[in-house]
Amino acid sequence: MLRKLASKGRPGVQYGKVDLRQSPQLGQEYGVSRIPDTRIFHNGKEIGGFVGARGAGHVEDLVVLHQSTVRPEGEAESGGEVVAPAIRPERVNRALPQGIVPIPST
Repeated sequence: MLRKLASKGRPGVQYGKVDLRQSPQLGQEYGVSRIPDTRIFHNGKEIGGFVGARGAGHVEDLVVLHQSTVRPEGEAESGGEVVAPAIRPERVNRALPQGIVPIPST
C-alpha cells in the first residue's frame, strides 16, 4: 500500500517503513504495541498517525489533511489572527529518522 502511495510522488511527502525484527529499538522508542503502526512526521516531529490496517485512500487522506495544516511561517488565518504556530514547509525532503527505510517514489 505504501509503495502505491509513494509511486504517486506527492511533493514534500516521503514514505518509509521499519522492520521491527531488524530494528526492535525503534518499536520501543516509539511505543509500538501493535502492527501495523503508521506515523506521520514533519521536520522530525510526530504530527499524526494510527494503529491498525487501513486502505491506501485513508492514508492518503490523512497525509493530505496534515499537509493542509502546513503553511508558511507568519501566515495569518482569515481573521488576521494566527490560531496555531505556523510551520515553514520544507522545499526538500529531510532524511527519515535513523532506522526508517525510505520507500522510493518511482
